[in-house]
Amino acid sequence: MKHKLLCTMIALASLICSSTQTPAWAQWQLQTTLPGNPALTSIKAVNRDIVWACHLRGNVYRTTDGGKNWEQTLSIVTTAERIYCIEAFNADTAFVIGGGTGGSSNKASIYRTTNGGTDWQVVYTATNRTAFWNAIHFWDSKNGIAYGDPLSPGRQVLIVRTSDGGATWTPISNLPLANVNEFGLFNCFYFFDKSNGWFGTTGQPGNAGRVFRTTDGGNTWNAFPSGNTSGVNDVEFISSLRGVRTSGAAPFLTRSIDGGQTWTPVNNLPITNIFVLGAAASVSALNQSQIWVFGLTAARTLFILSSTDAGQTWQQQTIPNLDGLFIPKISAVSFGASRDSARVWAVTSDTTLSSGGHILTYVGRIGMTTVVKEKSNLPIAFTLSQNFPNPFNPFTAIRYALPTAQFVTLKIFNMAGQELATLVHRQQEAGEHTFQWNAEKFPSGVYMYRLQAGEFVETKKMILLR
Repeated sequence: MKHKLLCTMIALASLICSSTQTPAWAQWQLQTTLPGNPALTSIKAVNRDIVWACHLRGNVYRTTDGGKNWEQTLSIVTTAERIYCIEAFNADTAFVIGGGTGGSSNKASIYRTTNGGTDWQVVYTATNRTAFWNAIHFWDSKNGIAYGDPLSPGRQVLIVRTSDGGATWTPISNLPLANVNEFGLFNCFYFFDKSNGWFGTTGQPGNAGRVFRTTDGGNTWNAFPSGNTSGVNDVEFISSLRGVRTSGAAPFLTRSIDGGQTWTPVNNLPITNIFVLGAAASVSALNQSQIWVFGLTAARTLFILSSTDAGQTWQQQTIPNLDGLFIPKISAVSFGASRDSARVWAVTSDTTLSSGGHILTYVGRIGMTTVVKEKSNLPIAFTLSQNFPNPFNPFTAIRYALPTAQFVTLKIFNMAGQELATLVHRQQEAGEHTFQWNAEKFPSGVYMYRLQAGEFVETKKMILLR
């Protein structure tokens, strides 16, 4: 009886995924729409509960309960600046940056709050007609870096660092040199660790964007071609060597396996009529990594692609219908056992940066993707895949394929052959299915899972390692 009760509890707590119905825990959802539909330009997930977002015209929004409630902090609207990027490392401390709207008094400041957005202070200002901050990043609560456009065409890129939590900022001594009419794009900046970082640039027609790379924490930078003649919209890496860059022209997606020194086009994407690839995000756990990229089709329809093999292959993910908008920023964090789950956030704006206001979110196991498939794309044979991850703690996914509708039984056994749980016991339609098993009440050890579908029977081993 206790085994049956446990099986029932596990079954109720788990969600089943098929090719025709995607579960809520593994797809993109429209999390909220902020009042007034503000043009959101950036979002930063500190963890799965604390998230900050910013509005082009200076409003900042914050949630501390995973998006259940969003509060608008004090506005930072000025007559000369617009807010494009946000960075935070807890619920109290955050930074916003952006650029001027034109005129000889144009300036660009770094703003900081240490009380959850109640007050904002200017902690650094770059004063020049062409000043514009593109991105800001903190490795920890003390050390951060920000970069902006050259103060005049063809001059040095502006990069400043802080070691006191953002109270003071100092330009690095070896500022990289930009080409004539080369400048950055907001949020196109990524650090994999405290040493390895990248940012991308774009330029006027005839001036291709480049990828700048540092291996010493931002003290020195080297520039490399990004693989096409257009600009770099975003760059993400899942190790010090492997990463991707997105662009607004073919090849829209390139990948690197040498830290950004060389780039190879990624072909055979599931979307063929691409207009632009933009924002990206990534997470890396102990045994698995995942990358997301946002794009627009030629018909201006949104899509999100995901890769779990360092950008070699991509799958299209389900996404709410928000045509006419684009995603300027995606932010991802990992959590859970061995950091093996991901919470991903995205914000929307329209092409004129005058409205938007939608916040999207995705929750799922790292390495799992939701795929948009045609209903006729059915498996040609019965298969039972190896569970993933394996070893696991305490969650693992068991996948299987049915070429025809069958009565399915999926059970868990110990190595002595004792039945421990019945995960599936019902009629199921043809297609690919996934069951998420929560083994938190079981001890470490080797277990077996057995699938029976009609006359097809197969058993595999898996390891629970705490």
